Amino acid sequence: MSVLVDTHGTGKVDEKKLEKILPQLFRLTPTNIRRSLKLNRPIYQRTRPMVTSAARRKRTAASPGKTDLASALKSAM
Repeated sequence: MSVLVDTHGTGKVDEKKLEKILPQLFRLTPTNIRRSLKLNRPIYQRTRPMVTSAARRKRTAASPGKTDLASALKSAM
């Protein structure tokens, strides 16, 4: 698996350096990505057609971004 980092010019760390460090800190297998981001939760499963749109929006609301790798990235720099 390859990694491409693009900070759109807002990064404080060189993108090439991040591309080398990320695979060392985070296993980039499909299974690990799904587990780490908790993509197997029921909110990501297909909803029934009988459910109202308001209930569907409530169940599929995105959670805030996780920052559990931030300290590991800082120490790796």
